[in-house]
Amino acid sequence: PLVAYGTKVAVLMMNNQHWAQDLTLTFSEVPNLPCTTCNVRDVWARKDLGAYVVGYTATAVKPHDSVFLVISSPDKATATATVAAATATAATATATAETATKRAATKSAIKVAAAVA
Repeated sequence: PLVAYGTKVAVLMMNNQHWAQDLTLTFSEVPNLPCTTCNVRDVWARKDLGAYVVGYTATAVKPHDSVFLVISSPDKATATATVAAATATAATATATAETATKRAATKSAIKVAAAVA
């Protein structure tokens, strides 16, 4: 990811064959990418290719050549919502861990007090 929580990722698609072929990227196969309609940018051409639904196909990629793309959420609202949801999940996990730690410490203190008594 180029931005936290996958709202902007770099993807390198490579043609390992001895002939030209189309290379297809399905957005749902990119881990943590939140968009199904995503903006696509060709890094080497320095050109925005537009918004694509479900995936992107690079056509007639030459043998042993590659395509280097940046895929991003098309709007800031989607990106902001994704980051907010991930932040909330992380905060919940932290709070749960802290609560579990406090409970374990309390149980240990009770066992020590019972052993002393």
